[in-house]
Formats: sequence, structure tokens, C-alpha cells
Amino acid sequence: MKICKVGDAVKVGKSFKYNWYRGHSSTYNNLQPRIFREEFYSQGHRSYSSDTEFQFVYDFKRIGPSLHAEVPDSDNNLEWLILMQHFGTPTRLLDWSESILVALFFAVIDKPAEDGELWSIYPQELNKLSGIDGYPQQNHKYLKFLADDSLIENRAKFKKDLGIAEAPNLPLAFYPTLKFSRMNAQQSVFTIHPEPSEGKNIISILTNEKYLYRYIIPKETKSNILEELNCLGVCYRTLFMDLDNLSKDLINKYKNPAWSCWGQPDHPNFNSVL
Repeated sequence: MKICKVGDAVKVGKSFKYNWYRGHSSTYNNLQPRIFREEFYSQGHRSYSSDTEFQFVYDFKRIGPSLHAEVPDSDNNLEWLILMQHFGTPTRLLDWSESILVALFFAVIDKPAEDGELWSIYPQELNKLSGIDGYPQQNHKYLKFLADDSLIENRAKFKKDLGIAEAPNLPLAFYPTLKFSRMNAQQSVFTIHPEPSEGKNIISILTNEKYLYRYIIPKETKSNILEELNCLGVCYRTLFMDLDNLSKDLINKYKNPAWSCWGQPDHPNFNSVL
């Protein structure tokens, strides 16, 4: 199914009120976090550096406190992963939004010559596959295991300490604490993923389209959808809330001379028959 205008997305969002959404500017057909993509997880990369994820976490936790005033407690690795993800460091977290319009923005903002995609997931069904009803609290044993996994030296002991027989091997959906204005603006939510294994990724385990569905955004509709979103206040400035992204919005606005023309059009006739 295709989404060709904002109204199409609104219909989806209205129908699936409890779903989460994620937008891609290309049709990747992939829902792996960045740390587990080809860039850092190819066979060649791992043959030279098998502990890349550990190094990212270790170095960020080591250097980060000198650059950022408020950091999590040293043993709260889930909060560290959220902080890392927020500032663009590759982690095992995957960003989603409770707002389909936010996800749609990310699907159309880039790569105008390529089709985009928008994913819709029913996260409670994902968690149910791990025996969790609803959403895990941040101190849940499975969530803690996945957050600490890259730093664990003795997995057997860690499982015993957590009181679990087997390590979780499926992604989990959870609600983060919204500590940054950008996360609040984007209505951020996350899935956290174990190391990849055959048949254990989201696309493989949620095969019912009722719980996971991919919509295509045709490339020829991207610019119009972006204009519609901007008219609704969904833009860089409102989603990222900083001066850099205000500048992006102003560039997009004034590079088209039609935006700067004065005048007010007549009101459309909403009562006319289409």
C-alpha cells in the first residue's frame, strides 16, 4: 500500500491508534539498529574488530562526562544507550515515534529521487513474543540484560544474578524517560535489539501484517507531502528544536521565491463536490 499525501497517513494513524511508526527516506526494508548494520557488523568488519559495540559504549561513557553536564549513573546502561542514540552514536536501539506524521517527515525529507518507506508496528505484540504483557519497566530483567549485553564479561553469572535461565533473543519495545526536548517533540519510543541471529529480527518474527506493515512513499509525492507537513507545523524546527534546524527550515522556505510573495488567496470551497 502507498501513502501519497498526509491525509493517507492520517487515516492510518487514526485506524492504528496504539501503533508506533518509523520513516526511511529509501526503501531499505530493514529494521536493524545501526550498530548491527553492514557499516559496523559486516563479516569483514567483525573479523578485524569483534568488540565494536563495546568500544562505542566504553569510550562514550569514558569521555562523555567531560562534554555533557548531566549523564546517567555509571551502571545505568540503558540510560547511557538512550543518551548515545540521542547524540547520534550507533547503538542497539532503534528509534520509533508514536506520531505517524513525525515518521512521515523522516520518510520524505531526504533523497527526493528515491521512494521512501514508512513502517507501522504494534509493539505490544512484539513484547508478547518474549512473554511480556504491555511494556517492560526500565528495570525489567530482559531490558537490563539487553542494555548491558555488550559490557558483560560473565554472561552465565549475569543471567543468574538477574534470575533468568536464557538470555533474551528477541527485540523489545519500551518507553524511555523523555529527558530531552527533542525526544518529547518527536514522541520518541524505542526498540532494543539483541545481536542479530537467523530468524530473530522484527521483520522475521512479526509476519502478520496486522502487527507490522510497510507503506511505500512514491518519490514523486515526497515534495508535496513535505509541503503539507510544513503547513501543519511538522518541520525541522519543531522536531529538533535548535538553531541549526531553524536554519534548515528557513533555507527550505526561502529557496522557493513563491514563499516570499505577499498576498492572501481566496478561501477554498470545502462544500464543493470532488
